[in-house]
Amino acid sequence: MDFLHEIPAPDVIVLAHSAPWCSAIRRNFPDTRLSWVLNIDGLLEESFQSQATVAIVEFPRPNEDEIWPKLNHLANNSQNLKLFAVGDDGLLAWRPLFRAIGFAAWYWSFLQLPALRRAVRKHRQSCPDRERSIEQRVTAGLPWPTAANRDQA
Repeated sequence: MDFLHEIPAPDVIVLAHSAPWCSAIRRNFPDTRLSWVLNIDGLLEESFQSQATVAIVEFPRPNEDEIWPKLNHLANNSQNLKLFAVGDDGLLAWRPLFRAIGFAAWYWSFLQLPALRRAVRKHRQSCPDRERSIEQRVTAGLPWPTAANRDQA
């Protein structure tokens, strides 16, 4: 039995450092498999290794200047990974950088958490099912039984 297949892949990667945002994210995504990372390098590594489609990043970070070039690696990624920023009202000044890197949205108040939850759910529903390969999705959608899929016969 392969141990790696027993652990479900995370749905959302979270890079948060303050207790209020960590708690709010945990409470507002109870049915989501969250993967918590400690720094931007952990976010990059987790995003390339996992099947997650959403990353929530809290700003401001103590070392903000070194985050932007690293986050730029996630711009136009092929994994359909969407970035969402959370933080305080200082996020409004960073909107041009968020747009340039490809953040889907940014939220600066805990009152906006329902909107974050809706945006994450909408994005996750729009992504194709990664548990199945392209071939499995194609053969499952055929109107006739195939030799590869005897369940349809």
